[in-house]
Amino acid sequence: MYGPNAPRTLGEKLREARLAVWLEQRYSKDEILSMYLNRAYFGHGAYGIQAAVETYFDVPLRALDASRAALLAGLLRAPAALDPFRDPSAALSRRNEVLARMRDAGTITAAEAARASSAPLSLRTRPLPTNAHAPYFVEYVEDQVLSDPAFGATEQERQDALYRGGLTIRTTLDPRLQNAAEQAVSGVLGRAGDPDVALIAIDPHTGAVRAMIGGKDFARAPFNLAVQARRQPGSAFKPFALAAAIEDGISPDKTYQSSETTLHFDAYSSWRVRNYDGTGGGMMSLRTATERSVNAVYARLVMDIGPGTVAGMAQRAGITSPIEPFPSIALGALRTGVSPLEMASAYGTFANDGVHMPPHGIAFAKDASGNVLSDERALRGTPAMDAGIAYEVTSVLQDVARYGTGANAWIGRPMADKTGTTDGHRDAWLVGYTPDLVTAVWVGYRIPRPMTNVHGISVVGASFPSTIWRRFMSRAEAGKKVRDFDVPAALMHVRVGGNGTCIAASDQPGMDESLPVSLVPSSPCPRPTQPAPSPSPSPAVPSPSPSATASPSPQPSASPKPSVSPH
Repeated sequence: MYGPNAPRTLGEKLREARLAVWLEQRYSKDEILSMYLNRAYFGHGAYGIQAAVETYFDVPLRALDASRAALLAGLLRAPAALDPFRDPSAALSRRNEVLARMRDAGTITAAEAARASSAPLSLRTRPLPTNAHAPYFVEYVEDQVLSDPAFGATEQERQDALYRGGLTIRTTLDPRLQNAAEQAVSGVLGRAGDPDVALIAIDPHTGAVRAMIGGKDFARAPFNLAVQARRQPGSAFKPFALAAAIEDGISPDKTYQSSETTLHFDAYSSWRVRNYDGTGGGMMSLRTATERSVNAVYARLVMDIGPGTVAGMAQRAGITSPIEPFPSIALGALRTGVSPLEMASAYGTFANDGVHMPPHGIAFAKDASGNVLSDERALRGTPAMDAGIAYEVTSVLQDVARYGTGANAWIGRPMADKTGTTDGHRDAWLVGYTPDLVTAVWVGYRIPRPMTNVHGISVVGASFPSTIWRRFMSRAEAGKKVRDFDVPAALMHVRVGGNGTCIAASDQPGMDESLPVSLVPSSPCPRPTQPAPSPSPSPAVPSPSPSATASPSPQPSASPKPSVSPH
């Protein structure tokens, strides 16, 4: 067994013992401690005690007192987990633990320990010095190492491997795409007081993260909104309900009433469903309802297939946050919310023929001895849905991108997308993909509040998120050969009629579709019944007029389509 979590051999233990004896014979304990402190890693790129003092306190080394020294000593155990900028309470608790041990060892008096324990952390107020490119992504990679047993059996072993183990890590980041992402964000929402932005771009066929924006200012706010935040997705969650419906045998051409309604579950509970623009458009197909983001249609759909079916589909696709099967799930009203990373990863399943690839930031890693610890080529996807279902969802979302609420993100090549806006304009999304890249953009404040007057408008998915997505993806796809989404072999090309319930002949009303085999209707569309001719026509008996032709069932009158809302 190789790697940092491999058991040490007797030879290795003897070599370490000889080295320890050699050091103690050559240097004093103070000298050994000094060498260690000048090389130790304290987090945020700070190697050595002087760099740590400047990084965390913005003071010279001579200003180090007992309180600050104890904080830095405590950090050595776990610089990432005890980061005082990210988790001040954990850092404070660890500092006070170190002070108590210093008191017990007689290094400081009880009075000095009490005084230092009551002192604030006194962290720097100026932005952290950082030359790191894509700092949110770097931290994401660090977290992957610290949570992966391949780098060590225990958390301490993984920390030793990361900070002192001589690892060689090649990441998945594409510097060109990262640059494009940063410019897209700063060019759209770069004013003081603007909402924050998270953007994450993933290769849907491998799960490799190509670009990541976790916020607009890592130095002031290192909490990664792209990975760690859980926010309401709004209508951007509807594609999972659509996929669940198709898997359940419901065609995207099936029609539902689109008017606002109140759904009653029992004598004590009901749900008032409103459309974004406050209107309805009569009977409407799922395809059109997705294009126009009509809530009432999806509310009725989820009552047909069940919220648990939608939750199951979303989790198979790549949503990892807990999802409770409430009826409002089809509209993205979730208890805990989801992260932009999850949304990009799950949409990537549609782009990858229904196979979900785990998102990751490490392409390859080896230890100091050359042992391979991680290799993305060994990753395997998990089938989440039939390829035909994934393609059918993509087909519907292409209409959203061309004609619907996602049209503001159009980049002039095959793409699919969906917008999302939550109640009160607290969260706004655009999640979309081309055949080779899926990108999620979220806009909102870190502490949720309405975005009702940003640059003079209320923020919705079709506004700033779509603009940022379009600017980024235009640059990301520039110079690439234009190609369409692959059509799975499992699809059948048919002409359907009757709201997708029957096979239409070439001379009958219908629509040419590429459908999963499970959705292909089994019966032909009926032809109008012709009245039997009279055996002896008489001038006194008028001939039947075309309007007397019987139809299988009465059809609702066509209603004008509602105007497209920016939902």
